[in-house]
Amino acid sequence: MNFRKILPIIGVIILIYIIIRVDPKKLLKSLIEVKLSLLLLSLLLFIPISLLQTYKWHLIMKLQNLRTNFLYLSKANILGNFYGLLTPARLGYFIKIDYLKEQTKAPVEKCSSNITIDRFLDVISVFLIAVIGSLMIFNINLSIILIASSIVILLLFIFLMKPNLNKPVFKFIYYKILPEKLKQKANYSFHVVYDHIPKIRTLIIPFILSILTWILINTQVYLVALAFSVYIPFTTFIFLFPISTLITLLPISIAGFGTREATLLYLFKPFNILPERIVSMSIFSPIITIGTYSILTAIFSLIKTPSKSHKNLWTLIFFHLYLYNLKNQDFHLNNHAYL
Repeated sequence: MNFRKILPIIGVIILIYIIIRVDPKKLLKSLIEVKLSLLLLSLLLFIPISLLQTYKWHLIMKLQNLRTNFLYLSKANILGNFYGLLTPARLGYFIKIDYLKEQTKAPVEKCSSNITIDRFLDVISVFLIAVIGSLMIFNINLSIILIASSIVILLLFIFLMKPNLNKPVFKFIYYKILPEKLKQKANYSFHVVYDHIPKIRTLIIPFILSILTWILINTQVYLVALAFSVYIPFTTFIFLFPISTLITLLPISIAGFGTREATLLYLFKPFNILPERIVSMSIFSPIITIGTYSILTAIFSLIKTPSKSHKNLWTLIFFHLYLYNLKNQDFHLNNHAYL
């Protein structure tokens, strides 16, 4: 049995345990007492969130000489977010590679690097906000873990973005490990990716847009929290909630169910909020998001979209993840100009 396939069950088990401990009747009561006006207000934030995400992606594409229209990018962004929510560790997000390749006709390696840069900026942004949150609640151990993780991710990002830094490592792999039959492909892949890799300083504006986007996303969840009578100071909530977002990236749950509830119960414990309200908010918030994206995805499926992306969604998601992460093909080396 493939151990990775059963990992998401852990989140389900945690969720069931929490629901039983909190009491399903109390959860139902919280749901009945929800303030619908605040839920509707939270839905309105989907518009600026989607626009900011798309514009950030558009700027990164321009830096890599990739061209497509803004409307198509908006559609692909929403579809990517939808698929990401439904897969462990949000791997479905990388379905955007297929949409980008379909529209730009660029090599899959270049499209993969584009989506990876976009994703790196998101993860770094969430870590930065979460680090501030951990410092606000004076949790030294959590702060150390988050700061150390942030440094590792940032260094990895810099390493991948700088050919002069990764060249010695890739050179060793190229000559000592990579089979001869794969060297030509590796050489081509290196050219495709690094001939148009943006300089880190040019990503400052996309990074700022990423931070603003996540602040808006957290604000949207904050409105849902208020709808469930989860009263926490706005600034505190904005910086604490990203910690739960990071936990949901672990591939042990689907859409973060189970892990998010456990994390929020721990983080919000000092505020003396009824557990059923926290759990109800935590469960219902992603349901709103998934529901909204489902409706938009259904609408977009009726409009002109890459047909093959809907014929076999799961095959495409994991094909591109496999292609991008395939060890022997991701050592982007140049046998001549770069080595």
